[in-house]
Amino acid sequence: MKVEVFNNTGQKYLPKKILAKTVNYILVSEDGDFDVNVVLTDSGKIRALNRKFRGKDSSTDVLSFAPEESDEPPPFKPIGEIYISVPDAVRQAKEAGHSLRRELLFLAAHGTLHLCGYTHETDTKYRKMMDRTEMYLERSGR
Repeated sequence: MKVEVFNNTGQKYLPKKILAKTVNYILVSEDGDFDVNVVLTDSGKIRALNRKFRGKDSSTDVLSFAPEESDEPPPFKPIGEIYISVPDAVRQAKEAGHSLRRELLFLAAHGTLHLCGYTHETDTKYRKMMDRTEMYLERSGR
């Protein structure tokens, strides 16, 4: 399993290595046998993706695309994709009173759990997913 992080923003010093390690840790723990690309992007790009794939014309903090949803099949392994809006993460980190690093790790973990089949359509599923997200962040020392 391979995790790659791409910074498509002009912002430097984003925690790419630790994001990759966190996503990998969750994939191993959840028996996810696929590669993942994590794309750090701007609100315009994520808004376009949200409109195209979810029919919602607004920015969002994180979008996940399971391997079977990828536009182009990879040559070797399925690839899951996680898009994180850095401007949304910056805003949310300020609102929550924690670091951008912590917010990006939370969003990456949340997106990874979506790739592993977790959803949050009901209050019970939402709580389970949030609990797992926090558990993985604690266990991975993030």
